[in-house]
Amino acid sequence: LAHPPAWAVDLAIPRDIDPQAGQIDGVKLFNVDDLQGCAPSREIPPAVEEILARHQGQFYRWLNYKDCLDALEELKQAVTERVCTSRELEGETDPAELVELAVGRTVDLLAGGLSEQWTARLLEQCCMNIRAHTRGRAVVNREGEQDESGESEAPALPHVP
Repeated sequence: LAHPPAWAVDLAIPRDIDPQAGQIDGVKLFNVDDLQGCAPSREIPPAVEEILARHQGQFYRWLNYKDCLDALEELKQAVTERVCTSRELEGETDPAELVELAVGRTVDLLAGGLSEQWTARLLEQCCMNIRAHTRGRAVVNREGEQDESGESEAPALPHVP
């Protein structure tokens, strides 16, 4: 070499650079064994830990919310069924659509504010509790009249985005 490097670092195992290269005047050769004592500190600076904790918390809240999406949809349906059995819905308004829209928006807002406290299992339990108190109640039909057919569950309603 006309102008040899001031130093060379051989990180390969087995070595790629001939150890004789370290004998050339002006060249310092380092290998993996030489660098073991130069390892940087494994401690994470407190500022980095704070940033990591904040973003990790955000990620786990998002993951929990994602895991709860199916149960949230089930909760919306269960609450809609529960409200459709209420006597207060008698009237000229199409109660099923009005209630589903109101319940959907309400559950969405609650989910956004309380998502870190919910789990899919907790939402499933909530749906079961609501349905247990809905069975056997008369369902208010689209004309605002009570359906006394004896059906034990409210009808499935169309999804309102």
